[in-house]
Amino acid sequence: PTPAQLLGDPVFDGISCHYAPFQKPVSLFSSSLRCAHLELPDDISDLCKDDDEDYMSERGIDEVYHLWCLAGGDLEKELINKEIIQSKPSVCTLPKYVLEDGESFGQGRDRSFLLDDTTVTLSLCQLRNRLKDVSGEAYYPLLEDEQSSLPQSNSSNELSATVTLPLIIRERDTEYQLIRIILFDRLLKGYPYKKNLVWKEARVDIPPLVRGLAWAALLGIEGDIQAKYDGIDKDTPIPTDRQIEVDIPRCHQYDELLSSPHGHIKFRRVLKAWVVSHSDLVYWQGLDSLCAPFLYLNFNNEALAYACMSAFIPKYLYNFFLKDNSHVIQEYLTVFSQMIGFHDPELSNHLNEIGFIPDVSYTG
Repeated sequence: PTPAQLLGDPVFDGISCHYAPFQKPVSLFSSSLRCAHLELPDDISDLCKDDDEDYMSERGIDEVYHLWCLAGGDLEKELINKEIIQSKPSVCTLPKYVLEDGESFGQGRDRSFLLDDTTVTLSLCQLRNRLKDVSGEAYYPLLEDEQSSLPQSNSSNELSATVTLPLIIRERDTEYQLIRIILFDRLLKGYPYKKNLVWKEARVDIPPLVRGLAWAALLGIEGDIQAKYDGIDKDTPIPTDRQIEVDIPRCHQYDELLSSPHGHIKFRRVLKAWVVSHSDLVYWQGLDSLCAPFLYLNFNNEALAYACMSAFIPKYLYNFFLKDNSHVIQEYLTVFSQMIGFHDPELSNHLNEIGFIPDVSYTG
């Protein structure tokens, strides 16, 4: 029996009435009615908050943790201070003796491999101090205001100056990221009705925390993507399996998430789902590199990663994965050589003089 079936057993009737039934939260691109279980109080004035309300406590835990890291939070340092992470000299991790067949003895089990249910509470004092000048209005931006995309606050002049700074600096500015994350969160919750505003704000910058959902909105993802992904057969062996198995382990070793065993499993499922659902196209080397950013941004949502990749390919790589794509590649290379000629004429003339014609190695 499943957990849901077990909880429905009569043995739990005496205690189940004391707990509210769990309602699965509606995802961004779900076809379910978002307000189906919305309950409003009899007195609407109860919704009004006091002036000293803790607005940060109303934000999601992923947002708070992201901002906490930007404000100088170091999780590894906190765990070291609480002695959850303990360094040990390398010589102490060696076994006392090893047999010829590789079996070792005399090596104690490290604490990191054992269950530790210790809870460490992270202090938000540094983050709250960093955001103390942000007014309450900043947490509830008005989306219909055409004057400015940034909410008016005590530091509006400073935020306006921040927009002109390089992107890498903006992405590390705690206050600026708070404003942008809240704004994108409101816009994405209004998707697809706020799609034009998402496009407008994305031209300024996209906060790293919401980049996965923002890209999905820009690609026009809609409908019940989870049901569509679940309906694809990702288990039956196909001829492409061997090439996928060869490509995945040797690629993307620079990233711990994508190179992990669980990352490899997700890679195989998403790539195989695309190959199976696009019978008119074939798997070419490089498709895994195209899949990598979408899987990285939506690591816990394979259906959204698959939907984004499926929407990206016909829009920006039309016919690139045909069985015979030689004419398509030649078209891409011709456009690339023309771009080289326009942006760097000296290099283009040099390549023409030495007879370096456009081919697959030309883009290297």
